[in-house]
Amino acid sequence: MHRDNPYQSPQSDIRPEPDERPGGSVDRALAGTAHWNIGDAISEAWAELSGFKFHYWLALIVYLLVAAFFDFLPLILGMEETPTAFLISLAGIFVSMPLFAGVLMLAVHRAAGHQVDGSDVFTWYSRVIPIAMLSILVSLLTALGMVLLILPGIYLAFAYAYALPLLVEKNMGVWEAMETSRKALTKCWFRYFFLIITLVLLLAVSAIPLGIGLIWTVPLFGLAYGMVYRDLFGVEEEHE
Repeated sequence: MHRDNPYQSPQSDIRPEPDERPGGSVDRALAGTAHWNIGDAISEAWAELSGFKFHYWLALIVYLLVAAFFDFLPLILGMEETPTAFLISLAGIFVSMPLFAGVLMLAVHRAAGHQVDGSDVFTWYSRVIPIAMLSILVSLLTALGMVLLILPGIYLAFAYAYALPLLVEKNMGVWEAMETSRKALTKCWFRYFFLIITLVLLLAVSAIPLGIGLIWTVPLFGLAYGMVYRDLFGVEEEHE
């Protein structure tokens, strides 16, 4: 017969709620309570470089080659500043931007501890329409901000930095992803700005000795971006 131990310390029925995902959450990011800092983002990114560089460079090169093809095609065909050139550029957005989303998500998933592969760059063509719409809208609003007073354009260029991964990773709508990124990064805009400045300086210094250092610093840039996303918004578990 089971008897309660009279000397046992009292037990509480209150259990802590487990974390939903690695890192932060959308609610905490919007409230400004999600924690991240520049030093941790860069140091954690550096620690995760091993085994990531090859896959990131593979994905990045695929994206850059496709984007360059559509950029130079009007020049090759002698159709600069024509309606055909505009249509080629528009087609380039639909073809290349899902690849860019793949590059960003490679870093986001690695930051969350997921296994990644360079072929993951092709994952997001199922969301090609919203990805293209978001890319066009962000470009238009940022360009408009630059034309007006420059500073609004600079603000938006940084504030919309996480709109694309929010669209694909959180399955948000176009405007919802843009506004979620803008509102969350507004809470830490200067910190994020200085993170990017720091990473750009690292890229510049690493490029001095024949560009060899870029082998490490380019993936480092991507991973630091992913670390901040993880700490701000959290990352959903992978589904088979």
